[in-house]
Amino acid sequence: LQVKALGISYFTFKFIHVLIDTNRGRIKSIDFFTFLSFILFFPTFSAGPIGRYGSFDKSLKNSSKIEEALKQPGESASPKGRFLTLSKEDIDIGITRIIQGLFKKFIIADKTGIIIKKISPDILDIPIPILWATIFLFSIKIYYDFSGYSDIAIGLGRLFGIKVPENFNRPYLKRNLVLFWQNWHMTLTSWLREYLFMPLGKGLMKQIGTGHTYIINSICQLVTMAAVGIWHGSTMSFLIWGLYHGLGLSLYRVYIDLLRRLSSERFFSWLSESKFIYWVSLSFNFVFVSIGWIFFTYEWTRAIEILKRAFGV
Repeated sequence: LQVKALGISYFTFKFIHVLIDTNRGRIKSIDFFTFLSFILFFPTFSAGPIGRYGSFDKSLKNSSKIEEALKQPGESASPKGRFLTLSKEDIDIGITRIIQGLFKKFIIADKTGIIIKKISPDILDIPIPILWATIFLFSIKIYYDFSGYSDIAIGLGRLFGIKVPENFNRPYLKRNLVLFWQNWHMTLTSWLREYLFMPLGKGLMKQIGTGHTYIINSICQLVTMAAVGIWHGSTMSFLIWGLYHGLGLSLYRVYIDLLRRLSSERFFSWLSESKFIYWVSLSFNFVFVSIGWIFFTYEWTRAIEILKRAFGV
């Protein structure tokens, strides 16, 4: 019998964060009650976002100050009663975000899933235009499913007086893959950037020198994104999905550096400000990300068959 521990990845990431930051001296002291509440905070336990101990501790202390200010003369505070006092803002934001999350999950994501099943009962046996429509619908479903869970977690957190960090910031409206990952599952990418990408980069610079920036960046991107893939599941499909994005990020770094070197400052500025270029870049980026979701959704051999079919190979 195999039992998958609920939230084990989020639990582990938060524990590692506290361990490393305590060792680095960023966390000066740890209160046992606060630490236990942070690790086991149920709204974020199964699907994130991945919080930081300092922010969590600050939220608890702010709740304590509110309770202390509101209690009547001679009235004692509740034992560790830092979840019990909420501001009107906490309640309003909490309920709004929960409703928003439920709408995303059950109305948009789940209904999109129903549409996908209706238009592509067998994805390898449908017209190519419908196949591409299905691929793009998977992008919509995955985003609204995951961001819906994040909204619910953020809303529940506010109802306990805790400000859970944001996890998504309109990632499909970003013009390149770097910006996409800076705005998709932001708490995971910031965690990996701080505790894997940067330390690995510093180590490689010491080993092979600072004159090999493309090689160092590519290794860091591939290792980090492979970790993102494996974090989602220990299968070849998730690993390929992670490496696919790692390769895309590496190539984008080379592309943007060459563009800066070979083009004039005026031309580069025009590219950055042009609305037409923005929408072209956004569209290309969305297609690139959508292709990656095929490996996220299907077993890798079937995903390759789907890609061959989509591109008429």
